[in-house]
Amino acid sequence: KERVNNMEGKKIQDYMNDIDEEFLQSERLITKNGLNNLSKKNKKAGLKTILLIMFFICIWIFTYIASNKNTIFLAQSVGNVSARYVERAPIIEYENKQEELNEEELFMKKNTIIAKGRVKNVRNIRIKFNNEMIYRAVAEIEITQSYRGNCKSGELISVLIPCTIHIGLDALEHEVISNLRVGMNGIFMMEKYDQHSYIEEEGTILYLEDLAEYGFIDAHKYGFLENKGQLIFDRYTFKSIEKATKLDEVESYIKKMIE
Repeated sequence: KERVNNMEGKKIQDYMNDIDEEFLQSERLITKNGLNNLSKKNKKAGLKTILLIMFFICIWIFTYIASNKNTIFLAQSVGNVSARYVERAPIIEYENKQEELNEEELFMKKNTIIAKGRVKNVRNIRIKFNNEMIYRAVAEIEITQSYRGNCKSGELISVLIPCTIHIGLDALEHEVISNLRVGMNGIFMMEKYDQHSYIEEEGTILYLEDLAEYGFIDAHKYGFLENKGQLIFDRYTFKSIEKATKLDEVESYIKKMIE
């Protein structure tokens, strides 16, 4: 009888063990499914958060680029000075403060870089210098021939213009460089900027190299432009070729003057 009772007890114990094992397996399954569901929810929430962050980062980058795409980086300049390209600029007539030189002196006293080229781009710029707003323009010129200096054929150079450029205005021979337009061919007399080319006032220094590689000394005498069959230059100063109508005539004249 005792043996029978022991056997029955063992069966009950085994049965209970089976129930416990099944219960534990069920618990594990439920817990695992719950964690999986929770993990999926967390993954979805995390992915949404990441996408949202990326979206705002993209908006910030786009806004930053859009607001700074016209900013000119002034690597050397110091103080209260900044510059940027502008779509609109006031009409600035150049005020000539240079000494009056005759045509021979223009070639001898001013050791300018002289080259022939084609205008590829022109943009007005606004310079904030201390509390003053200064408007100028920068042209990109592709060199086709060099007469004096280190410019090479095919080279694209930037040139600072001492006035603003306005498309649609009539040609002004008294202000030659203001007539510069994209697509024009011309012969240009420019100065090469270096560390000594700067404007300084009250501790603020603008290095002109930050704006362009070269610059025109004034807006009148240092360019010969060909536009739709018309030759634009300062005929009053260059009396030797005042009746010239072709850029080739100017080219021959310049070669003779710098021999």
